[in-house]
Amino acid sequence: MNPRRRRISSWVLLLLVWGVSPVWPDAASVFGGRWVVNAVESDLLREDLDARTTLIQNPGRMSASVMGIPLPGGGSASSRSHSQLSARDPAVLRSEIMHIDVGTKEVRLSFPGLSGPEALEVMVKGDFRGRKTSWSRSKIQQKYKTTERKVQKHWSIRADGRLLVVVEIKPKGGKKRTLSRVFDRA
Repeated sequence: MNPRRRRISSWVLLLLVWGVSPVWPDAASVFGGRWVVNAVESDLLREDLDARTTLIQNPGRMSASVMGIPLPGGGSASSRSHSQLSARDPAVLRSEIMHIDVGTKEVRLSFPGLSGPEALEVMVKGDFRGRKTSWSRSKIQQKYKTTERKVQKHWSIRADGRLLVVVEIKPKGGKKRTLSRVFDRA
């Protein structure tokens, strides 16, 4: 090999070894890190509830039972949920601080302001335990449904560099709510 060709191949090899920074950052570098709620920006995106509609399935309708047997006209047993507890809003809507760690097969969200099992959420890529999760450089999204409702969560980076989280909750037989929160990188 002639010296000139060897010198060019050495430069090419050196550039490949050192690496060239990617033109498109990966999801871990875009979303990863600690985020704090921006209350002012989040309030600008808040939707007012329409006074004429309700989120309750059958307002004013009561159901009654005697020793576990429903009384006639009190509503059917199939209209009641299996759980006596109402579903809570996702942790991302209740915490002021969020830490995101994006891996190759999962996204870990930790919420220092919450305690117990709500303080950590692990989203596994693909369809896992009824939750469909995917992510790319531009978004993270998760969808799931329960016997009571459908939930869709979307994370994206706005043009100003802030993290926008949009959560859509559609209760069974109720009106869909869209809740948005804006986070600043801490």
